[in-house]
Formats: sequence, C-alpha cells, structure tokens
Amino acid sequence: MENRTRVKRVIIGIAIVLVLSCAYIYASKNEKNLETSKEGDITTEDPGMALSNVNQLDRFIDDINAKRESEVRMLSNTDEGDLLITELIYDGHKIIHRYDNSRDDLAGGFMGVRDTVCTGFGKEELETDIRYYIEGCKWKDAGTAGTGQKYYLLAFPKS
Repeated sequence: MENRTRVKRVIIGIAIVLVLSCAYIYASKNEKNLETSKEGDITTEDPGMALSNVNQLDRFIDDINAKRESEVRMLSNTDEGDLLITELIYDGHKIIHRYDNSRDDLAGGFMGVRDTVCTGFGKEELETDIRYYIEGCKWKDAGTAGTGQKYYLLAFPKS
C-alpha cells in the first residue's frame, strides 16, 4: 500500500512540474513576442489572419502608387507560439520581402532572415474576404519557378 501511495505522489509531482514548465515556456515566448512589437505593426493571432493595423497595408499600396519610399511590418506566431516577422520595404523602385523566422524553434534548416525582391504588391477584395499579396518575386529557393506568381501574405474575412 505504501508503494502505491509513493508512486502516486511521484506521478503527481511530475505532472505538476510539466504543467509549470509549459506555462513558463508559453509566458516567456509571449513576453519575447511583445518586446519586438512596435507601434504601427500589423499583428496577427494566427499566421495569415489580421488583427490590428491592417490599414498600414493600404497606406503601403498608396505609397507604392505614389513612388514614395515605405515600410510595413507584420508579426505573427507559429502554432507553437514562436514569432515570425515579415517586412515589406519599398525603395521607390522595387519591393523587398524580408522574412524572419529566426525565433522559430522548429524552422529547421530554413531558419534565419531572407530577403526576396518583388515587383508588385496588391489587394484583392472577394465576396467573403480580403487578401493582400506580393508578386513578381525572385525566390532564391525556387529559382525562376517562383517568379511572377502571387504569394498571399494575409487574408481575413470581410466584416
């Protein structure tokens, strides 16, 4: 009987340690993500789903049309809570798509910051949703196969 009680206590102790360590990891990742957020950033809860400052993308389109230099930054989290940063930088001639997954613990061999030159950025309004995309990108990983195709950065339901 005494061994059963001891085993139960050990199992309960292990369970408590696991729950507390998971809570610590979750809190520290969220704290790290909040530290990198700046005023005006487009933040999302899930990858591809906008929550705040989406109007910054419309301003970015206006700046491109007016040939004004402009930048916009989008923050999202992976399913595990790791931070992903996407920056769009317009220099008056071309758009640089900067993708940073250096904080993604599961990124594997593709971890880091990558820049891609693109020729266009736009917005599609469909019946049920709004989508923002880049196009004419020269993806280094895809060679010329990725050139000219639309790549959707953000989509969300119309309100």
